[in-house]
Amino acid sequence: MEYWKIGKKIRELRKRKGLTQEELARKAGISRQTLSTLERGLLGRITVTTLIRVLHQLGYELDIKERKETFFFDPSMVEE
Repeated sequence: MEYWKIGKKIRELRKRKGLTQEELARKAGISRQTLSTLERGLLGRITVTTLIRVLHQLGYELDIKERKETFFFDPSMVEE
């Protein structure tokens, strides 16, 4: 999973609804900084609860599906 795509999609949905980061963050009960972090795809710092709250305010929900077999590049596995 390319996590930055989640952030990009959330930003797209927020803008489509005509909401600022401040407005969406307030509705979701999180800080604007947390929403900004989420929209930049830095999901390691975001709880699932936060993600669900933001999606709920945008009229979406989290869904789980079977993963397709794809190559995932993990930069931490590269030897220096």
